[in-house]
Amino acid sequence: INKQPKIDILINNAGIAKLGPVEHISSEEFDLHLKTMVLGTFNCVQIFLPLLGAKNKCSPGKVINISSGGGSIGQPFMASYCSSKHALEGFSESIRRELLIYGIKVIIVAPRAFKTEIWDKSNIDGRAVDFKKTVYNQAFNKFTNFIKGLSEQGQDVQVLAQKIYKISSLKNPKVKYSMGPSGLQFYLIRTLPKKLIDKINNSKIKCISSSKDRYKRFLATCFKDKINLNKWMVRNGNAVAYKRYSKDYVRDEAYAKENKLGVWEGSFMMPEKWRKLN
Repeated sequence: INKQPKIDILINNAGIAKLGPVEHISSEEFDLHLKTMVLGTFNCVQIFLPLLGAKNKCSPGKVINISSGGGSIGQPFMASYCSSKHALEGFSESIRRELLIYGIKVIIVAPRAFKTEIWDKSNIDGRAVDFKKTVYNQAFNKFTNFIKGLSEQGQDVQVLAQKIYKISSLKNPKVKYSMGPSGLQFYLIRTLPKKLIDKINNSKIKCISSSKDRYKRFLATCFKDKINLNKWMVRNGNAVAYKRYSKDYVRDEAYAKENKLGVWEGSFMMPEKWRKLN
């Protein structure tokens, strides 16, 4: 029996989310987000490092920092929250490399839509009243209805708890886990050009799947209103047209090549050609 005091898992999960346009929120409120999610995590990690294996000869533990979808994308009216979650992920990346010397693993868990009380505690409706007489009134209401809808349709938080427990038991966990519903939506926000995301502006994206490829992946055409997002991406050099699956976009790819847009701005090799050479 190891009589040295130690802990195996440190989970940093403290968080708040006060929504509002930067023009109308206070510096104290912005600072509160940073203190809660960044400075609080820093303090906990620093205090518990000796018990995680930094100062004694016990087996190294794990640090699990709870981020969110807001840790990799920025959303309007969430500058305080997203800034803090971005900072948390940067902090996690830094200490992950530092703590390799002790064998302590640092893992980021980024939940998306789960049913928690965070938006109830944020008093969204009350804050909507605060901004009613500003130019942001309509946009704020539209966005808050959108995120409340995501939360209502989200998974039970017990599912998240079970997944975190499983991650904590892994010998070689991944560096980051993103989990929960709305995966496609978050993927598109991260990968589509930012100007296109501004154009979409939290509107619903409709994807129509007609078949699967030889790897049994779904093939779909996605639309925002009448905008064909597949075509837009290929024409702007953010995607390539496979003749087998997306022959309708071959001319759009030629346009992107001719004008050196996106991936065609530099030297780019089609994936199937790269696989043959490697």
